[in-house]
Amino acid sequence: MKKLAFSLAFMLAAISYSASASLLYQASLKNGAYGGGYQVDTFTSCGDRSGRTCGDGDLSNIGITDTSSGVVYTSTEPNGQSNALINWSIGADYGVASQTSFRTHGTVSIDLLADSQTHVSGSLFGDNYGFNKFWGGQGTFGSFLSRSAGVDGQYNTADDELVLYWNTWHNNVWYGHGSTTLQYDQLYDIGMTWGGLEHDFELWVDGVLMAFDDSNLGAWGASYLGSAYNWGLGDNHQRSHDPVSSTTAGVTFSNVAIWDEYRACGDTLPCGNGSIPEPSTLILLALGLIGIGYRHKKTM
Repeated sequence: MKKLAFSLAFMLAAISYSASASLLYQASLKNGAYGGGYQVDTFTSCGDRSGRTCGDGDLSNIGITDTSSGVVYTSTEPNGQSNALINWSIGADYGVASQTSFRTHGTVSIDLLADSQTHVSGSLFGDNYGFNKFWGGQGTFGSFLSRSAGVDGQYNTADDELVLYWNTWHNNVWYGHGSTTLQYDQLYDIGMTWGGLEHDFELWVDGVLMAFDDSNLGAWGASYLGSAYNWGLGDNHQRSHDPVSSTTAGVTFSNVAIWDEYRACGDTLPCGNGSIPEPSTLILLALGLIGIGYRHKKTM
């Protein structure tokens, strides 16, 4: 029994390490909890590879409002879009191996609610191969939230709908992977996956598969560009060059997770796990099993 307990403890520790290694970042996005992410300034030059010291250091003009419900992206640009960007540095924090793994098979999930009165179409997620690269780094992954006219054919009316779509870059060509229509003023759990066993690309909403693509394109982006060095919530493309940012505005975001592996149901509830067990929980379970083994031996 004692040997069994120790074997189970070792196995649980291995599972804990493996699961933790696959989860790159996880954050509630509530009250400024970005889980390793950081706000990125709008700037004209940058000398730091990670982007952590870019810009003039003035974040007061960034369209980000932290609340107890999540982070709200607000309009800052003449066209109503936002310059908001929260960035996670996969390359700086995890290295080239994780960048490559993430482009081959990965999952991103997030909760979002778009306000019918203030939402403006724009970028949702995107990657970037380095803020100090050509024009502040190109993007090879894009996802977008767009306002669509309802049955009346008129924008900014009560029956407007929200369209979520995404695409990735392969061999100098952008490929779309489907879309889904959502409703305004409603909270959704969104998940995007690639490199799964059943489908190459999947779009999930609240545990339901809404769209998929089996184009057999392989890893998105380009390794020679260092694609996925940065991963951002917002417009990450040519951050230091474009005079106007194109992040979506009027949206509240919470509970983001970024994985370098395929996750069932796009890591969305109620189908997906939504999280992994904390290592401390697994350790306590392992210690309990060891205790059971010791007690069993003592009473024999």
